[in-house]
Amino acid sequence: MAKAFLSHSSKDKELVEKIATQLGKNNCHYDKFTFEAGKLTLDEIFKGLADTDVFVLFISETALKSEWIEREIIQAKILSTDKRIDRIFPLIIDKSIHHSDERIPDWIRKPYNLRYFDNEVIILKKIRQLLRESNFKQFAHLREINDLFVGRNDIMQEFERKMINIENTKPTCIIASSFFEGMGRRTFLKNGLNKTRIIDKWYEPIPLSIGTKESIEDFLYKLNFVELTPEIFEKNFANESLQSKIELGREYIKKFVETGEILFVIDEGSIVLPNHTLVGWFKDIISAPELKNQVCICLISKFKPYGPNIKKLGNVLNFQVNELSQEDTQTFFIQYLSIIRQSIKSEDIKFFLQYLKGIPGQIIYAANLIDSIGVIDAKTYVNDIEEFDELRALSILEFLKDDLLSRQMLIALSKFEIISYDLVFKIFGEREAVYKSIQRLFDLTLFFSVSSTHDYLKLNTSISDYINRSKLELDKSTSERIREVAKEAIQKPLELTESSDYSEFLFTLETMIKEGRSIPSKYLIPSFVLKSIVKEYNDRQYKTVVQLCVKLLENEDKFDFQIIRETRIWLCLAYCRKQNEKLFDEIKYFNNQDDESQIDYHFLLGFYYRNGDKMDEAESHFLEVLDIDENHSRTKRELVNVYLRKGEYMKALGWAKDNYNRFRTNILHIQAYFTCLIKKIEKTEFDLNKINELLENASKSLDKKAADVYRQMQAEFDFYIRNDSQKAITSLTESLKINSNNYFAFRALFEIYKRKNMMFEIEELMKKYPDLIEFE
Repeated sequence: MAKAFLSHSSKDKELVEKIATQLGKNNCHYDKFTFEAGKLTLDEIFKGLADTDVFVLFISETALKSEWIEREIIQAKILSTDKRIDRIFPLIIDKSIHHSDERIPDWIRKPYNLRYFDNEVIILKKIRQLLRESNFKQFAHLREINDLFVGRNDIMQEFERKMINIENTKPTCIIASSFFEGMGRRTFLKNGLNKTRIIDKWYEPIPLSIGTKESIEDFLYKLNFVELTPEIFEKNFANESLQSKIELGREYIKKFVETGEILFVIDEGSIVLPNHTLVGWFKDIISAPELKNQVCICLISKFKPYGPNIKKLGNVLNFQVNELSQEDTQTFFIQYLSIIRQSIKSEDIKFFLQYLKGIPGQIIYAANLIDSIGVIDAKTYVNDIEEFDELRALSILEFLKDDLLSRQMLIALSKFEIISYDLVFKIFGEREAVYKSIQRLFDLTLFFSVSSTHDYLKLNTSISDYINRSKLELDKSTSERIREVAKEAIQKPLELTESSDYSEFLFTLETMIKEGRSIPSKYLIPSFVLKSIVKEYNDRQYKTVVQLCVKLLENEDKFDFQIIRETRIWLCLAYCRKQNEKLFDEIKYFNNQDDESQIDYHFLLGFYYRNGDKMDEAESHFLEVLDIDENHSRTKRELVNVYLRKGEYMKALGWAKDNYNRFRTNILHIQAYFTCLIKKIEKTEFDLNKINELLENASKSLDKKAADVYRQMQAEFDFYIRNDSQKAITSLTESLKINSNNYFAFRALFEIYKRKNMMFEIEELMKKYPDLIEFE
């Protein structure tokens, strides 16, 4: 792989060492890394230069006076002339040096665009881009993969038509939206910008990730790790006005524009909201007059913004990135197989094509699977390839079942919004096996990189959500190591500085909240604390949730409306769980006339009554929600619970079927649909086939609850289909012996005893498991 030689004065070592550390030992020649101790001679330097693809010259006053650097420059010119060094990258890092300084050799000063750089992240990005170009030249398949873009002719023509117009205007923000990952939104944007000559083919944009519960404060902190302004770390965003934070955001974007950079923001629902509106603070940032008529931000969005609202803004373009056509799917699949040097028979290509749905990520996944395990074994995964959107995570975890390190790493990384390599190595150790596991997960397209002063990884949201929803557990040693890392972290003061590892900062903050430690008031920011609120809620620590939400709401006027709304929702949910009547005061916030508020208002009331076992009242409010939004998925899930609780299985059936079809790996949806079908008096052949399918899916589920649910489903199958009540009762009784908290087994056994009119057995069951009675 390509290497960079970092030519610098010893007085500039502080900056250069940061760059070298981020590039890594295998990607650069830097004296501390590659020259043997005591052997920093001209021979050693020339040896390093001879193994160099990119010569990086850090120009400063002391560098221009150095004889060593002068010799490095002379040798670099010789090697460049002989085509043995691919690229020269001179950059000024000293404000006192002008680009016309005659001490800079003519062959560097005249042809190269010498500029002053004071941003280590931008320097790092430029070097990586040059290394990437060199790698593409050396390894043709890398470039082929990078350049692979098939089809999408209609949307690309629309992009060109809107970007090349009579008025010669350019949008400030371009949005590429698709609910599903792996649709090729980033590739589409990069190709579109290249075709309209906004960027060249080598350009790699700066990626920034904004998670589901983040806001302008996260945006600013993450930008600050790219374009460093140390004073930002001194600011107290908990007390800063929202307008001042918007002004800061504008200033940051202007800095990127001045250096010719474009931000690629990967948004998971905090900028383009689930209700298809653009969040207020982001609209205000991109409306700055100084940003007009130039592409500053590309937004890779999960949700499609509402068209008329986007049109009103006038400075935003939106493109919906849909599936490839059948013809383009075939072309993409064949070309990708060719690039990765996989030659398979035409009948095998036809076999896989029937399961591919035109999602580039799915096509790449299928091709990489063939490359990893061969055509014959890959064919056994076709059902998972077909159900790529929902079953991909299950398929990957099954695929990694014998690779315990990669599997544990995947589960561990799902606990972090972003995670640095440094933190990965603290948990798993910096060893060859860990590097190989990271590479394997990259090959499965499970990560993307986030630029900053540290190298960060971000796990694909669909994988992360599946792992967390299934409550997959880490092994004992990994859990213990994470606890040790947390213990070490909280011994230090919680402070965000220019040298901070942002992922470790968030991890420390979360650990402190979990342990009930006080945190500095400046970090009591909703988007920071909301991540912990959700985890505490899922751990049933409702008292902690209430305390945190109430604390955040003390300064609600300092934060964006949407993040405060989210905080109030979690506060209300905790009140519902605890059956706290303070809910009725808090819920007034949502009792407005707009549809979104009415949905939240009725959903929360329905949830309160459902938790209070008042099923008629719960049903009434949930139906109010569906009158406004017939596709509200959370309400559908709750209605199924209500009807199952009331024993109205046929009412629950339609909702349960819909929930299952949307989320086929969710064990509770599998169970609910199964329960409705199994309780039908007259079952069709379709019903029986579906019951068997649900049993099979439950048996494959990795969810923590899956074993208990599967045993319950098997017992109910024995009772309702095979009419073997004794086998069912024995199986459920054994399940309760294995796990005395197994509510699923208790509920099923209670129902069977009731149907058999076994009143004595019901009485004994309730005596033996009194803690489970409240569920019935």
